[in-house]
Amino acid sequence: MIALSDSQYKSPAFLEVIDQGVDMKMKLVFLFLIIISIVFSINAFCDGYKQRYLKGFLHDPNIPRWCRYTQYGDLHGKDRGKFLKKFGHTWIHIHHYCGGLYEIDYAIQHPENAAFHLLQGIGGFNYVLERMPRDHFFRHHVLFNKAKALMLLQNYAEAAKQYIEIIKIKSDYVPAYIGLSNAFLLMGDKGSALKVLKQANKKFPSNRVIKNQIMKLQK
Repeated sequence: MIALSDSQYKSPAFLEVIDQGVDMKMKLVFLFLIIISIVFSINAFCDGYKQRYLKGFLHDPNIPRWCRYTQYGDLHGKDRGKFLKKFGHTWIHIHHYCGGLYEIDYAIQHPENAAFHLLQGIGGFNYVLERMPRDHFFRHHVLFNKAKALMLLQNYAEAAKQYIEIIKIKSDYVPAYIGLSNAFLLMGDKGSALKVLKQANKKFPSNRVIKNQIMKLQK
């Protein structure tokens, strides 16, 4: 082992090395504190969202009661198992769909911040759609509510794409035809809006909603 003399301990080069070591330790401590702060902030943010969504699940009549069995809900009994069996692996993501429903209703009730909440809702729907099999029985519901949010944002072209996809995967879902017709109408394309309704009328000749929509457009 090589011993350093007093003069070497006091040399500028040695002191600079010590300072650099202390400075690096301080930087690491500071970085650690920042990471801890971010983790706590994220947890608080998520907890806040859970509480917000749970309140919506409890009191919003437009949100199905079974949303309370999802991750953000308050019901965690044995009934949860039947939803997992029904939805399959997709069930672990469905709380994002329920959260999206709440965001849409919140946006309608608070128009001053509507765009933010509608985009939040669309984000939730996209999260589920990206993780859900394309042939999943519930997919058309997610697409339909995404389209609803897009219509409220006045993004009619994107909404129309969602309605078209619904019709492709579930051709007997009447609300998708009505929605697509409305989207075309709001884009100023009355001809396409009427064409969609007439096609729907051939499929569902006894549906009064479709017939009434056709009569409105033909006036």
